[in-house]
Amino acid sequence: MASKMAGIHERMMVTTLLVQWFPFTLISVTGPPYKVTGAIAQVMEIVAHKLNFCIEYVVPEDKLFGSQLPNSSWTGLMGQLTRGEVDMTGVVMSLSDERNQAIDFSVPLYMDASKLAYKRPVLESDITGFVKPYTNRMWMLLVLTVVGVLVATFTLIQCRHRLLSRPRSRSINESDSWGVLAGEIRHSDNTVTNAWWTSNVWILTTLLAQALPRWPQGDSLRVMTGVWLLMAFIVGTVYRSNLKAMLILPRLKLPFNNLEELVDTDIPCFVNLGTALYRYVETAKPGSTLYKLKRQAVIHTNLPLAVKNLLVGTEAAFSTENGILFIIHSHFAQTKTCPLYLTDETFYTTSVSLAFPKGSNLRQKIDPIVQNLNQFGILNRLLMNGVRHARECLKSGSSAKQNNSLRPLELGDFYGVFSVYAGGILLAGIVFLLEQIRRTQPRTASHELH
Repeated sequence: MASKMAGIHERMMVTTLLVQWFPFTLISVTGPPYKVTGAIAQVMEIVAHKLNFCIEYVVPEDKLFGSQLPNSSWTGLMGQLTRGEVDMTGVVMSLSDERNQAIDFSVPLYMDASKLAYKRPVLESDITGFVKPYTNRMWMLLVLTVVGVLVATFTLIQCRHRLLSRPRSRSINESDSWGVLAGEIRHSDNTVTNAWWTSNVWILTTLLAQALPRWPQGDSLRVMTGVWLLMAFIVGTVYRSNLKAMLILPRLKLPFNNLEELVDTDIPCFVNLGTALYRYVETAKPGSTLYKLKRQAVIHTNLPLAVKNLLVGTEAAFSTENGILFIIHSHFAQTKTCPLYLTDETFYTTSVSLAFPKGSNLRQKIDPIVQNLNQFGILNRLLMNGVRHARECLKSGSSAKQNNSLRPLELGDFYGVFSVYAGGILLAGIVFLLEQIRRTQPRTASHELH
């Protein structure tokens, strides 16, 4: 052991092993003597003061928590603990069966969970926003309904025209189904065309909540019109209400909100090498969701690079919840923005504790102090001080719930409507040209005959 006791009134030197883990331990000086901050660094200062010893921080060469080798030995921090080269850790570790067999743990200090994090999407102009109040299936059903009602209306008009066109005595004031005199219909050469055009105008006019040019006559058409008016009213009212709600309370679609959705994307995901989570990914059974994650996992220990990639959105991160909260806290302190979101799904939750070599007497002295700090809320207070700005970002609940602040409409929001209008103008122009061509054809033929 590295601990030394020169006399009963002299201070004991406790060699403490250190690995950087946000927000528990932050190493701001890379060489000995190390400058350490964070919640656990403050806990160690309290423990050192109570037990009257000094702390000497040691960092493993690979700067990893370590993993078990096939010969049952350990690397990294775990290796130095099992070999008795240090007295304890200056950072908390998550518990596992393999670790518990090799070392001793203190009473739990905190609970931590593993979650996914990614760059929060932002509200942008949407060229197709005006069709979003209904789903694609709903739009298809609406189109089919319009076609069905159109055909049914046209059929009823034609049937009524035929009935009114039969030779029988009637008053000159008798009208057809659309207020046109039956005699005019009987002598018209364009009865089918007029009926089809009238049906189209009436169906679309009603659907767009415009005034009807003429009201239908006859019980059958009145029933049809009544049903269609009611349906068009409901469809139009719901559409306008949903569109207004989407503008007032915008909602964003998250790229993913759980591990299953992540593996269905091509988004790379950072996993910290040497952690318990890394071991779970590496030992995942084939076919499991964690096993599928290997395809897009980016595994290394360069935390600054991982944080940078996470903030710009090139990578997701699969890490501890408290670690991600610290990243959100630090970025908010600098920019006053909340760039990340946490998924609702929690992969696993575990307790984290200080670690000691097997049979260490130091654990029995430190456990009562840790228990008192926990009971009086000091441990939680120290941790919350290190992530307080993250709580500001997440105060509305789950971070996957987006900020519903209003966004001013931009020109891009109207491109879709403008495109529909431009398409209508183009279609009207083509129809106009066809009408002109059709109108000149009879005249040309008549001129040739003369």
